[in-house]
Amino acid sequence: MIKLIICDFTGVVVTGGHKKLCRELAEKYNLDFDYVYDVVYTKYFNQFVVNKISEQETFAKPIEELGLKENWQDLVQMYLKTHTINQEMVDYIGELRKKYKVILLTKNIKHYLDWERKEFGLDGMFDDIINTSEINLPKASTETLNYVLGRYPVEPSEVLYVDDQEINLQDAKNIGMNTVLYQDFDQVKSDFKNILLNK
Repeated sequence: MIKLIICDFTGVVVTGGHKKLCRELAEKYNLDFDYVYDVVYTKYFNQFVVNKISEQETFAKPIEELGLKENWQDLVQMYLKTHTINQEMVDYIGELRKKYKVILLTKNIKHYLDWERKEFGLDGMFDDIINTSEINLPKASTETLNYVLGRYPVEPSEVLYVDDQEINLQDAKNIGMNTVLYQDFDQVKSDFKNILLNK
């Protein structure tokens, strides 16, 4: 029986984020999207969220490497403005919370998350919000999953975890959690129903 549902933030609760930012930059500067994403997100943002480099470095280094004309503060604002609420998913989360505990698991910078909490009313959407950068753990890790399990008296088999990145779900699968890869809302709702009815 499912007792705890874990939701990713960007790509599930909101659309946009780094993928949209990198698409905008790739189109503006006629660059390959995968290359831009690898530089902006994989190479630098992933270091930022585990506190290895500063906010300024996180955005200034891609600007230099990709030959962009924006300053780093412009890039921060561009990133934040890409976020748009996924209302269908938010409404569905509201339904799920009538029967299940639903938490948000995000890899985010505290002051970005503070802005997003206020902008989107995140605290009213979830039973708990766990930000991996505030506990100095990588999101895609058994350490993070064990941290979550330590906060809630549930077995891995009683957890349903949805994320839009396969890498974030791999360790969850390995320890026995139920996982759903977010591709679109109808697919996720269908996958959820199958799991919730059969667990």
